[in-house]
Amino acid sequence: MTLPRFVVVKSNHNKKYLRYLKKEDGEEDAPAGFLKFTGEEAGSHYAKYEVEMAKSTENKGFVHIRCCYNNKYWVSVNGMDKFEGDVLIVAGADEPEEDQFKPSCTLFEPVYVDPIDDEDDDNKPDDKAEDDLEEGSQVVQFRHVQLGRYTCLHNDSDALVLFGGSNSTTDNPNNLDSRDVCTVVNWESLVILPKHVVFKGDDDNYITAQMCDYHSDDDDADGPNLMFDGRVDLGGRI
Repeated sequence: MTLPRFVVVKSNHNKKYLRYLKKEDGEEDAPAGFLKFTGEEAGSHYAKYEVEMAKSTENKGFVHIRCCYNNKYWVSVNGMDKFEGDVLIVAGADEPEEDQFKPSCTLFEPVYVDPIDDEDDDNKPDDKAEDDLEEGSQVVQFRHVQLGRYTCLHNDSDALVLFGGSNSTTDNPNNLDSRDVCTVVNWESLVILPKHVVFKGDDDNYITAQMCDYHSDDDDADGPNLMFDGRVDLGGRI
């Protein structure tokens, strides 16, 4: 089993996508280059990563992961300030490093997690998690080869960063909601719409905005309306 070349990584714990943190995001103690599970959009270029297979034969099965936004590889760094004592994973290495004895090693081992089948198990994923198990997605843990630890969602809920501090697999590796379990989605499987689109119904008519002369609190059950948040109100019709 291998990972796709281009992927999106989603936390099974908080259901957010791993994204590159821009400098202008300006979060305290989390400078640019840090990776956070705060992304809302799978199609964001801040959430796109390239998986590169290790070249040396002794590292077969290991991968390097490159952030496509800043073209830098995942690498471990010691945290500072409120992250002091933590080992963070950042998109900060200019080149891949396969020497497992160097702190700058960029090798990761994908550990594939199988979902449980027992319907009565308390750790059974919810419907949202089950949706992520569709074709084109894989449930994995990432082990940092040089550290021998698993990356995971940081325990501090105010700092949702990829954290290299889990020294073992989850208590129950079949628990799909664990902090060190992710769903990896094939980028090529995503349907990314252009910025401007038109929608055509099966009656060959296009959705358009129209001025309405009734008050905003009136109910219109006679036809669909395009809402300002992008939703389409079908007026109770299917």
